[in-house]
Amino acid sequence: MFFQYRVIDIREMDGDRLLKSGAIGDNLIAILARLRDDKGAVRKILRRIASLEASQRETALAQLLILAGLPALGKDRRAGSAKNADSY
Repeated sequence: MFFQYRVIDIREMDGDRLLKSGAIGDNLIAILARLRDDKGAVRKILRRIASLEASQRETALAQLLILAGLPALGKDRRAGSAKNADSY
């Protein structure tokens, strides 16, 4: 058996294309890729996170904080941040 693959740098990927996906995981990974508007992308992702059910929202927001390189916030502040996506 033989497998072959190509290693790519995620910064070479089109993050805007990942933002168009209906999967929140793709949206989150977009932060690591090339984006035309970083702040706009974060706003869009926060709005999508805010629309998730509570357990999914908490997980997605924690993942966003990790990917963005931000320190973890308290549980109450994280939930509030997702609900106030337009204030970013």
